Amino acid sequence: IGCSNGLYSYHVEDSKFVQIKGLNNVNYFAIKPNLTKSIIIADNGENLFECDLRVLMNKSQQSGLLEPKLNLQAIDLSIANQCGDEKWHMVELHGNSEHLNEAIAIATTSSRMVILKYEAKMGRFKPVRSLDTVMPISDILFTQHSAIVACDKFFEVDLSSYVAEEFLDM
Repeated sequence: IGCSNGLYSYHVEDSKFVQIKGLNNVNYFAIKPNLTKSIIIADNGENLFECDLRVLMNKSQQSGLLEPKLNLQAIDLSIANQCGDEKWHMVELHGNSEHLNEAIAIATTSSRMVILKYEAKMGRFKPVRSLDTVMPISDILFTQHSAIVACDKFFEVDLSSYVAEEFLDM
């Protein structure tokens, strides 16, 4: 469970919440089980953190006596050219662990989206393209070769060239 106080797991057997230290003000997180990755928006929308899902699951199952803690580094998103008050508000993941080099994430602020590609040699997501939007993105739907992005209009983002085109104009 992510909240303004950080990240927590709920232990059903003793009906207790256990804090997983290392993150503050968790706003949103995307989990993709068949990719074994998660990306968490924290620090009041200031940063995105990538976490291996197996590590996250392990920490969530630890007892509160062990004081579970995630050691995460923020994803470098200098490509986004964010304004000072722009916060991350959504992130979605696409792919699977069998084709890790094809894994994609799209992270959004109120006026832009950043496409991230997983680099297996680096072992992390790396930004590859930043695109401005007129309105905040409200939804992202991945298909096999593209992402449909909803904001003031619908756009289709080609996942191989990272080019966005208007999807429907009615």
